[in-house]
Amino acid sequence: MEKQASNFSELEKLNNIYNEACKYFSFDRNHIITRPIDCLTIGDLPPNGIRDNFESLSIYEDSNLVGFMTIYKWYPDKQNMYICFLYINNENRYKGFGKEIIYMITLYCKNAEFASIRVAVSLKNWNGIKFWNGCGFNNLIVVSTNGEFSDKNYGCIELEKRISATN
Repeated sequence: MEKQASNFSELEKLNNIYNEACKYFSFDRNHIITRPIDCLTIGDLPPNGIRDNFESLSIYEDSNLVGFMTIYKWYPDKQNMYICFLYINNENRYKGFGKEIIYMITLYCKNAEFASIRVAVSLKNWNGIKFWNGCGFNNLIVVSTNGEFSDKNYGCIELEKRISATN
């Protein structure tokens, strides 16, 4: 497994994964996934975000693109890295690729002296919550909701994984 900066030559394959991800996350229509072309050009930035802090990473197994992720460094402060998005395609799910990429990102963060990694997960995404918790994201930072619980409203939790010498 390897990760590399996404580029325009991969756009068609990234779009295929994006379209699959949109179908997968259709249970939560209020959560918009940033299109690969936007990731490659403007980024998926927080308010007042800086483009240079954003990266789109392609995930390969052998020479096959199996997923992509986006990260934002130094958010919400200089101590943290934020995972904006992670998706492994259906064909390659449940093979450990997601956990392996999180392990790689954790090592990177440890070497770069980040204190933590954060991610937001939809409250409707039970598989995602279970995945992130299994990867060590077990500090609940924020619960955000958009009105009362319903199919039409959005809610998410922000989880954090603290980086230490044993990660």
